[in-house]
Amino acid sequence: MSFYRKLIIEATGVNDKDAAFVEDIMREDIFHSTLDWQSRKLFVRGAREAVAMLKVYRADPVLSKHFPVR
Repeated sequence: MSFYRKLIIEATGVNDKDAAFVEDIMREDIFHSTLDWQSRKLFVRGAREAVAMLKVYRADPVLSKHFPVR
Protein backbone atom coordinates (compact mmCIF):
# COMPACT_ATOMS: atom_id res chain seq x y z
CA MET A 1 0.00 0.00 0.00
CA SER A 2 1.37 3.38 -0.98
CA PHE A 3 1.84 6.32 1.35
CA TYR A 4 -0.88 8.17 -0.54
CA ARG A 5 -3.38 5.32 -0.20
CA LYS A 6 -2.86 5.30 3.55
CA LEU A 7 -3.59 9.02 3.69
CA ILE A 8 -6.67 8.57 1.48
CA ILE A 9 -8.03 5.79 3.70
CA GLU A 10 -7.38 7.89 6.78
CA ALA A 11 -9.10 10.96 5.26
CA THR A 12 -12.09 9.22 3.69
CA GLY A 13 -12.59 5.78 5.23
CA VAL A 14 -12.64 3.97 1.88
CA ASN A 15 -11.21 0.46 1.52
CA ASP A 16 -7.80 -0.25 -0.05
CA LYS A 17 -9.18 -1.05 -3.50
CA ASP A 18 -11.25 2.13 -3.63
CA ALA A 19 -8.27 4.10 -2.31
CA ALA A 20 -6.40 3.07 -5.46
CA PHE A 21 -9.25 4.40 -7.62
CA VAL A 22 -9.39 7.59 -5.54
CA GLU A 23 -5.65 8.10 -5.95
CA ASP A 24 -5.96 7.76 -9.73
CA ILE A 25 -8.92 10.17 -9.83
CA MET A 26 -6.99 12.68 -7.77
CA ARG A 27 -4.03 12.53 -10.17
CA GLU A 28 -6.00 12.49 -13.42
CA ASP A 29 -9.23 14.41 -12.79
CA ILE A 30 -8.69 16.73 -9.84
CA PHE A 31 -5.08 17.89 -9.74
CA HIS A 32 -3.94 16.82 -13.25
CA SER A 33 -0.55 16.30 -11.68
CA THR A 34 1.43 14.39 -9.13
CA LEU A 35 0.26 14.48 -5.54
CA ASP A 36 3.53 15.35 -3.86
CA TRP A 37 3.10 19.13 -4.05
CA GLN A 38 -0.30 19.17 -2.28
CA SER A 39 -0.59 20.50 1.23
CA ARG A 40 -2.19 18.09 3.67
CA LYS A 41 -5.38 20.18 3.72
CA LEU A 42 -5.61 20.30 -0.08
CA PHE A 43 -4.82 16.59 -0.31
CA VAL A 44 -7.66 15.70 2.08
CA ARG A 45 -10.07 17.98 0.24
CA GLY A 46 -9.03 16.38 -3.07
CA ALA A 47 -9.45 12.88 -1.65
CA ARG A 48 -12.98 13.65 -0.49
CA GLU A 49 -13.84 15.17 -3.86
CA ALA A 50 -12.44 12.08 -5.60
CA VAL A 51 -14.62 9.79 -3.46
CA ALA A 52 -17.67 11.78 -4.59
CA MET A 53 -16.51 11.52 -8.20
CA LEU A 54 -16.00 7.76 -7.82
CA LYS A 55 -19.64 7.42 -6.78
CA VAL A 56 -20.73 9.38 -9.85
CA TYR A 57 -18.49 7.30 -12.11
CA ARG A 58 -19.93 4.08 -10.71
CA ALA A 59 -23.47 5.32 -11.34
CA ASP A 60 -22.69 5.85 -15.03
CA PRO A 61 -23.26 2.66 -17.06
CA VAL A 62 -20.34 3.38 -19.38
CA LEU A 63 -17.81 4.38 -16.72
CA SER A 64 -18.82 1.86 -14.07
CA LYS A 65 -16.94 -0.98 -15.81
CA HIS A 66 -13.68 0.90 -15.16
CA PHE A 67 -14.44 1.32 -11.43
CA PRO A 68 -15.87 -2.01 -10.24
CA VAL A 69 -17.28 -2.32 -6.76
CA ARG A 70 -15.42 -4.84 -4.65
